[in-house]
Amino acid sequence: MPLYTCDYSGCKRPAVRGRAFVLCNRHICATHLESEEHHKCPLAAVIPSRHRLFRRITSIGRKKARELRGKRWQPLQARASALRGGIACVIPADACSAEVLQNRMGGQNYHIEVSFTDGISWLCRVQRQNAESPPLEIPNRVLLSEAATLQFLSTTSVSVPKVYDVLPQGPGNEVGAGYMLVEKIDGHPLDWYSLDDAGKRKVLKQFATIQAELAKHPLPAIGCLKQPGSVQIGPLVHERTATKSESGELILLGPFKSALDMYTAFAKRQIENILNEELYVDNPTTPLLVYRYLLDIMPAILPKRPGGNGEFYVKHMDDKGDHIFVDESLNIVSIIDWEWAQTMPKELAFCAPLFLLGVGEFYGGNNNLSPDEALLISALETSRSEDLAICVRNGRIYHRLVFCLEENVENEETYAPLVCGLRKMIGLSEHDNPSDWAAWKKKAELTYAHDRDFRALQRHLEKSGRRRTGTIDS
Repeated sequence: MPLYTCDYSGCKRPAVRGRAFVLCNRHICATHLESEEHHKCPLAAVIPSRHRLFRRITSIGRKKARELRGKRWQPLQARASALRGGIACVIPADACSAEVLQNRMGGQNYHIEVSFTDGISWLCRVQRQNAESPPLEIPNRVLLSEAATLQFLSTTSVSVPKVYDVLPQGPGNEVGAGYMLVEKIDGHPLDWYSLDDAGKRKVLKQFATIQAELAKHPLPAIGCLKQPGSVQIGPLVHERTATKSESGELILLGPFKSALDMYTAFAKRQIENILNEELYVDNPTTPLLVYRYLLDIMPAILPKRPGGNGEFYVKHMDDKGDHIFVDESLNIVSIIDWEWAQTMPKELAFCAPLFLLGVGEFYGGNNNLSPDEALLISALETSRSEDLAICVRNGRIYHRLVFCLEENVENEETYAPLVCGLRKMIGLSEHDNPSDWAAWKKKAELTYAHDRDFRALQRHLEKSGRRRTGTIDS
């Protein structure tokens, strides 16, 4: 069954993932997306004044602020006070103002300050909910997994925010939203691109020590930590890997014993979503060909390990640099935002974080390591973590594969160089470049002409009379 169904009355078709409309708060199927008669939500393309659209979006932000002000904070304050032995606390009057929330709003959470009368402050991470949010069970699992990850890391020397309390949304939650009470960290997000060479070296020397510490704590499978108070590995907790059973029960992927098993399951799930009209409904042919092709080449790329040998390590899955909190002297004070953290094989867990990639060169198809990656290799070797330095040195092929699996295939201008760069790395083409993208697609159609999933998609497109965009017929 689809993860969402269309919100239009009487329509039971699968809703398109990633195309929910915040303004009208609806999930919409492929058919209703194409019909202006059914969908009258104001969009930038049809609103004469962008200012009007901005005002509508701003009003939604203010509405969310009002919703937060309407939450029942008294139970939260009572809980926080009890956790500190009865010390009184308050949520400042402006904590839920649109202005304050704008500065303390992440992609998935609001951050509300909880101030105690003795001067101590905590942060309450409150889950955001709108039409773009996944079904409630997923953010609830994400919340519990993040708390479990923070608790696990707190047993190491890696500095992370301390978790004081966590409660998913549901029965027994009087606040009305899932939340986690955590330590408030003094410091600011790392601004990597503003640093000079000396600053970068100082940060990476500390980061190398953190990586070496994580490498001392293997776990037995690939997946996400499941519950606070436990180191049990559960399935991956992410909307992209989720679907539902016929009875409506959430189905998640994992846990796994190898990266090949994990990414094979991921690619097959994306093909299922394409065939089910939940993904890439405007141009389904090219994405399906891409995932089918990646399934063929992954066995030659990914490490193959026997199961049960405890060689999987916690990896931060959103390591763009702002997850590192530093003080004014560039001392790392904490690593934050462990949502969607999971365990990975050593080769993938310790390849370079995203903020060290040379973005322009990488997206252009260049497979050389960036100067910043070279600095990390040097820092790891200096700290006698030569095995982790090798992971960084050999990490480009894993970056290429993961980006090809997870980036938006429809944005062909940026996607084509990713595939071309991957093909160069595995020796399929010395001269492959973005201009060969159209030729690759033509060859892929011939290669997979008799593939079951490809034929099913083409029959569906022919039956529905939809134009076959992005193929040899376009």
